[in-house]
Amino acid sequence: MVRVNSRVALPIIATAIGALWVIVGLVEHGWWVNGRPASGFFPTLVGGMLVVLSTLALISEARTDAPTFLVS
Repeated sequence: MVRVNSRVALPIIATAIGALWVIVGLVEHGWWVNGRPASGFFPTLVGGMLVVLSTLALISEARTDAPTFLVS
């Protein structure tokens, strides 16, 4: 059984928000206009970084083992 805790739920939510920023930044505001960054440049960069870092957090959480507690 897979348990969903905050270490899994928050990166999933952050990935969705980052993907939304990238899509809105590219589609509605544009990336580059007349040799200058457009208004979607910064949201697209931040959204892309958020997607990458959230994905890395999910991967690292999947690789960790569940803690074992010693009862004496």
